[in-house]
Amino acid sequence: TGKVRVDYGDTVIEGPKATLYRDEAGAASSAVFTGNPRLKQGSNRIRAAKLTFNVKTSSILAEGNAHSEVFTNDSGPPPEEDADKENAKKEEKPQAAASTSKNEKIITDSHRQEYERDTGKFEAHGNVRVKTGDIRVRSNHMKIVYGTDRKAEAAIFTGHAEAHQGKNITQADRITYFLTTQRLQATGNVRSKVIE
Repeated sequence: TGKVRVDYGDTVIEGPKATLYRDEAGAASSAVFTGNPRLKQGSNRIRAAKLTFNVKTSSILAEGNAHSEVFTNDSGPPPEEDADKENAKKEEKPQAAASTSKNEKIITDSHRQEYERDTGKFEAHGNVRVKTGDIRVRSNHMKIVYGTDRKAEAAIFTGHAEAHQGKNITQADRITYFLTTQRLQATGNVRSKVIE
């Protein structure tokens, strides 16, 4: 308790209280931080009333007024065996690499968020509010979908989804926002208000 600070690789978690849990073998398995802790992982930031950090997977569960700022191409370093493939892709298709290299910041507020950098999992649940670029979206659930290059490609919003871009408003059961092209696709009970 007190001014707790935990460093683990490039992950830093600070908060007033932390509890460490161990597995049957005695190795650290998870750490639970309470009292509005803050987490930094690379260039990503997460804060919530309670943060649970899984030591083995470096996954994070943020609960209670969860707020995160996650960058689309900060999914961690590529595995060693894939590094040569990535370099080959860049050499073969320099234009394609340039179009997907934009680093978008996704600001998310919700009741609960799950983030696992190694697998690319990022989900938000309950009263989700997202801002990226000039797009603002509200929904019950949001999930980021990653491509084979481990870069975020799209954000999928479900459950009473409503997107605002400038004065344009789109409501639907499901809205997909493609991060590289900044295009919205809405399906299911779609209603749009578009200002020319």
